[in-house]
This record gives sequence, structure tokens and C-alpha cells, in this order.
Amino acid sequence: MASRPNQAAKAEARKLLERTPHNLSQAKLWGELGETDRAIKMALEDEEDSPDFAWMAAGDACRIAGRLDDALTYYRKVLAIP
Repeated sequence: MASRPNQAAKAEARKLLERTPHNLSQAKLWGELGETDRAIKMALEDEEDSPDFAWMAAGDACRIAGRLDDALTYYRKVLAIP
């Protein structure tokens, strides 16, 4: 079970993330906070401009959540870039 200070820190991090512009670093943080689907969606918003970084962030979010098959799918996309 998470400690109260840890829960408070996560709550404050969520508030901060809600107030700042979206970027790939944010996507990774959402993943670390357990917001996997939100992290993936945010990461893939940058897919057209930076597919390698977008797929890496999406893969990291999946890996953190234990969704290893999904993580491998994203990581393999990165590795397939010439």
C-alpha cells in the first residue's frame, strides 16, 4: 500500500501535469503515475512529427504497466525505423 506522502506527491504531480502543455516527457510521467492509456494517447499525439520518440514513450508506459506485449510492439516499431 502506498504511503500518505507518496499518495500526496502523486496527487500534486497530477495537478501539475493537468496545467502544463502536453509533451512526450509528460506522457512518460503519466505512465509512471499509472495512467497508462492517457500516457499512450498523449505519446501518440506526436507520432507524425517524432514517431521514434512517440513509440518509445508509448512502449515505456506499457512496460511500466506490465503490458509487455504492447511495449514490445512499440519498441519494435522504433527498431524498424531505417
